[in-house]
Amino acid sequence: MEMRAIEDTAIGQDLTPPLRPLAVVLHDSALSSYCSACFSTLPPQPFPPFAPAFPQNPYHVPIDTPTPLYCSPTAPPLAAYLLDKRGGKVIAKARRMCLDENVNVEKQDELVLEEMVLCLVLTNAVEVQDKSGCCIGVAVYETAFSWINHSCSPNACYRFLMGLEDNEELPALRITPAAKSGCGNGYDNGFIMEGDVEKNGYGPRIIVRSIKAVNKGEEVTIAYTNLLQPKEMRRAELWSKYRFSCSCKRCGAVPEAYVDNALQALSAANPESSDYKIEKLMQSFDNAITDYLSSGDPISCCKNLENLLTHGHLNNKSREPNEAKSPQKLKLHPFHYLSLNTYTALSSAYKVHASDLSVLNSDIERQKLEAFKMYKTSAAYSLLLAGVAHHLFTFESSLVTTVANFWINAGESMLNLSRSFFGLHF
Repeated sequence: MEMRAIEDTAIGQDLTPPLRPLAVVLHDSALSSYCSACFSTLPPQPFPPFAPAFPQNPYHVPIDTPTPLYCSPTAPPLAAYLLDKRGGKVIAKARRMCLDENVNVEKQDELVLEEMVLCLVLTNAVEVQDKSGCCIGVAVYETAFSWINHSCSPNACYRFLMGLEDNEELPALRITPAAKSGCGNGYDNGFIMEGDVEKNGYGPRIIVRSIKAVNKGEEVTIAYTNLLQPKEMRRAELWSKYRFSCSCKRCGAVPEAYVDNALQALSAANPESSDYKIEKLMQSFDNAITDYLSSGDPISCCKNLENLLTHGHLNNKSREPNEAKSPQKLKLHPFHYLSLNTYTALSSAYKVHASDLSVLNSDIERQKLEAFKMYKTSAAYSLLLAGVAHHLFTFESSLVTTVANFWINAGESMLNLSRSFFGLHF
């Protein structure tokens, strides 16, 4: 189960046309702001649905929530979470079996089928992201996507298309299963199911795109995990989720790749430290983010995270009893993966606070000045994050998509700063 290139493909080329999902569902937090059928953004003001209710439920799945709003009155009830009839029959059958308390012995094989289907979903489902990079749901796609294997130095990435519009000219399908192609000896697209490239249907479409030049017969790979993590963290996550130990070129490099060394570097003051101290620092970071999400206080979050970067701990409560008088500080290198996560959180938290000040107190000069300072700090952390990631990209070209997103965010932060400056002085 691997996909190989049918032809030589340059960097920045689409390897697949837009692929429709077999099954898809929005996260609960996105139900009020995104269309359940096409995943496009809903208008900010509430409006009545095109149809008051759907008289029939073609998948025979109980609907426990009110009928959601759809962009099309013909969209099926998405409580079934299914956008393809073939997949719908299998999952609906499994759901009916779950509701049947008296399952006959003859149906044991069908229970095994249900387990297989659920395992396939868990293994192949991907997080659907909007243009800002926020995860709004999950989706499962057919073989043209789900058979693409992982690499920590991939030659392809993927993006999502929302909405109901179709492209006038669809790009060609430039990949094929290795099993069908004889691992590079002869190519045949007949193995790809017709449903992989169909234009009709609902849900976010996915497109696979090259981020490196791909030769004919070369395996196409994508990343299943965050590439700005050191090797051991990536391997642990991949084993936990997919039960394989990555042995790609980056993971198998001897000596260890520069990027992986940089992502776990400490400051010159303490170049060596125990895994326990690193784990404790990670827990401190997680605690700060959790407190922010629960309390909604960006200023407290920023102070805690900056204290973590400066002193290696959040506050006295995070220290062990025997460390109360003279805690041993653990300073992170600016390239450390935890530093990168902290820059990201600080940039976001300062921007949120600045936005709140601008909206709630737009006519107060003092509040305008405070919002300007917050935007300036947010832009500084965004530029720092983009600069560090760009340096790592020069040693690992597969980080191009991550770096591009960081630079886009940095550009948006600079625009926010400019607007704040304009509002402050004019």
